[in-house]
Amino acid sequence: MKLKYNIPELTERNIRFKNLRKAMANNDLYALIIGGKGHWWTGRGYFRYLTDFHLWGHDGLIYFPIEGDPYLVLSSDAVAKKIKVRGWVKNCEGSLYLGEKILKYIDKKKIKGKIIGIVGEENIISYRDLNTIKNNLNIETVSASEIFDKVKMVKTEWEVSEIYKLWDLAKYTLNQFQDHVLEYHKKNKTQIELSSDITKILWGNGIRDLLIFYGDEKDNYSHPKNTKIKIKNKIRYHLEICGPSGHWLEITKNLAFKKVHKLEEKIMKDELLVFDEMLQFMKDSVTLKQAGAFYEKKLAEFGYDMHKQNGFDFHGQGLDTIEKPFYNSVIPNDSEDWDLKKNVALSYHPKRLSLDKGIWSTGINEDILVKRNGAVKFSEDWQHNWVQI
Repeated sequence: MKLKYNIPELTERNIRFKNLRKAMANNDLYALIIGGKGHWWTGRGYFRYLTDFHLWGHDGLIYFPIEGDPYLVLSSDAVAKKIKVRGWVKNCEGSLYLGEKILKYIDKKKIKGKIIGIVGEENIISYRDLNTIKNNLNIETVSASEIFDKVKMVKTEWEVSEIYKLWDLAKYTLNQFQDHVLEYHKKNKTQIELSSDITKILWGNGIRDLLIFYGDEKDNYSHPKNTKIKIKNKIRYHLEICGPSGHWLEITKNLAFKKVHKLEEKIMKDELLVFDEMLQFMKDSVTLKQAGAFYEKKLAEFGYDMHKQNGFDFHGQGLDTIEKPFYNSVIPNDSEDWDLKKNVALSYHPKRLSLDKGIWSTGINEDILVKRNGAVKFSEDWQHNWVQI
């Protein structure tokens, strides 16, 4: 199978610029200073959204005004030149002194009596660059990460179509894993050897990044190891894939080599039933907190103790593998109670721990798309149930 990626037209850039500038106007922001961090899975999304360039291994800042052309400075002069040719921002420079460079550019604008929002000051822009900007910029600044996050969480129609394409490739790849795991076990191959060969499918189709998790013990999985493949009980194989468009997805395959325990079947059946009911509930204008409360209430009716969970129930997903908003039923104060809107993309994976010794949790990972009258699964027909091998 071959993934066809079409470089977006400038109309896609114009839609994104317009959406962000509308949010800036609603918050009285004259401009934004936006951070990018190329070596981090959750530090590239702002840059990709505005440049359509996949940032690798470098830090950068973008000055994005409410009118006029953006300006970009990157810690690599060579990559800055590539963005100028390939990306949507043409005014690009390279410098190791990002904060000083962006200040010099802003000073030339002679801006007075305005407010500039800073995006990524919490965890993307370096301490040095942030201090340089805040201590020397004679303009009021405010945190604007949430403003950008609320724009970025609503996908354009082009983004939605690219995510669906990536899902087709991901499902094909996971099915190849299922078809070959016994063969590799018989050949005495390792987890790494199997993963390396299977994921060649993804790299051959132009993916940009990949996280792999492999588990053959209950509630315990990590990156593939240089150990022989064991076919004793179960294998849970999980991929997080960044496609050519920069968008991420998460997908899991549950394989069983022995008869699945009745309690494991029940847990899976109950959670998938609640999941389907929750999708119908997650209409445009429902808040993430309401969706989480609905999910908890329904599972509690089956007798599950919600304090036995860990990790996010939901988090946003798109140009970063983890985006806001988050919802965590264990720590609700760390959750964003944002309104869901049409084309909000979320990753659903509650990672509930099983309650009995030796019983595996469901391991459901699914990306969902909010629509006007309920949410839908990006995977469409993907089966989360245990596959008996």
